[in-house]
Amino acid sequence: VTLTANPTIVAANNIATSTITGQLSDNSAGVIIFFSTNLGTFIDGTSPNQCTTDATGKCSVKIKSSTVGSATVNGNAVKGSLKYAEGTTNVNFVQCLADADCPIGNTCVNNVCQVSVVKCTTPEGTTIDEGQCYLDVNDLKNPGGNTSELYKCEKVGGSGVLNPTTCAASCTNSPTG
Repeated sequence: VTLTANPTIVAANNIATSTITGQLSDNSAGVIIFFSTNLGTFIDGTSPNQCTTDATGKCSVKIKSSTVGSATVNGNAVKGSLKYAEGTTNVNFVQCLADADCPIGNTCVNNVCQVSVVKCTTPEGTTIDEGQCYLDVNDLKNPGGNTSELYKCEKVGGSGVLNPTTCAASCTNSPTG
């Protein structure tokens, strides 16, 4: 039994699926292929973990998972006294494939959901991360204002904005300008 998975990388959200196709070496029709796995759940077969080959000797089931990891899928078939060689394929279930697979406010980076951090640009053009502060010692942010004003990079509507702050303790790694 030759097994193929399509796609081979799937979001582990218990919704997205990979189609596992079993192909018999002699293209026999009407043979049941039985599937097993170490991770995930089969759906859409004639029974969740089996299917019956068509006129081309192939059939398919789908697999999904809510757990991140690598699923090893095995396929076995018997026709009368003929036992087909077991086939194996793998499906990698990952946390995410796109930002839409992650909770709001997170982004998908290398198949892992990460809290998205906004960036702010200081008047000098330096980029700082959310939570960092900028000490405007040259009055560039607010010309004519008090010197040495402190601004914190904060997320506002999904974008980074430099807001005035008086609490230096709430800042991390403060560049000056």
